[in-house]
Amino acid sequence: MDLKNKTLEEWLEKQKKDKFPMRGKIKMYTAMKEYLDKDIHPYATAFASIKDGSYLTDHGPGHIKKVIIKASELVDHEAFILTPYEVYLLLVAIHFHDIGHIEAGRYQHEINARKVMQNVGNILGNDNTEKTYICDIAEAHGGSIAGDKDKISLLTETDSSNNQNIRPQLLAAILRFADELSDDRERAAEYLMKQKKLPPSSEIFHRYAYALHTVKIDHMRKTVKMCFELDRENVSQKYRKDGEEIFLLDEIYKRTLKTYCECLYCMRFISPFFPVIQISSINVEIKFLDEKLKEFREKIFYRLADTGYPDSSIMDIFSMCPNELKINGDNLTGGKLKELVGKNKQGGEKNDYRY
Repeated sequence: MDLKNKTLEEWLEKQKKDKFPMRGKIKMYTAMKEYLDKDIHPYATAFASIKDGSYLTDHGPGHIKKVIIKASELVDHEAFILTPYEVYLLLVAIHFHDIGHIEAGRYQHEINARKVMQNVGNILGNDNTEKTYICDIAEAHGGSIAGDKDKISLLTETDSSNNQNIRPQLLAAILRFADELSDDRERAAEYLMKQKKLPPSSEIFHRYAYALHTVKIDHMRKTVKMCFELDRENVSQKYRKDGEEIFLLDEIYKRTLKTYCECLYCMRFISPFFPVIQISSINVEIKFLDEKLKEFREKIFYRLADTGYPDSSIMDIFSMCPNELKINGDNLTGGKLKELVGKNKQGGEKNDYRY
């Protein structure tokens, strides 16, 4: 698809009416978007926070917009071909993928989209079969069934709706990977974070998002580049997570490894249709800048590439990147970095990375 620097939304608006199974789909999408952006999306984060006793990163209109942008970047390749109807289903599913937060909070939010869809009545018409496909695609972006996270495989590879061929697995994979790539700086509550007003159990998630300033899909090199920026406070402080304390650097290791797993998983459902589209690595850059905008540590670069089964529970980032994340023979963990920065601050010598 050659989007010509357009998003999928902008591309959809230019499609001819006879490309859809029923006329009025574009108007229906526009009306749905306006309604959700005004009356539901803005309250998803707040309601989930009240329900869960935490403060989530943004799940409102800004996040939906970013997921659409990342989905657009993902399919913006001449080898990628989606029908106007598939784009319509994908965009509606993106709008509904996190909307379940407003029903019962974060827990099983992915399956609560159906309740919201029922509650908003006929804003999407009366085609229940079509609505079911949309919910199935949206639900596959997260969660698990009986402990199994492989939800996309439960969808049909190809199917038909309103006499048009659709590919539910493909659409679900696009949504899921785009969502994974949308957890950047714009989702963080910057003011609350800097004023120390976030609940301790939520701060690590906002710190991670704020540190991630760039996520770029590179189809030519078949990779995604993720660029982070940390300051001295990020390096020295531990943050609460799941009843433990963790350095932000170690959280970045875990989260980028998760992104790599999601990449391999989603490509499994994209590549069969478009073999040329094969993003297979995550390139990570981490800068360390002080208040004077000077680097107080050397940058960290590492590359997560396809070396085995994509299961983060059996992977170790230091084994996958044995040279990039070592310093003087030790793993460059958050604790090690704090120790080194402390020495530097006291006038000690810098340790050089051994690439």
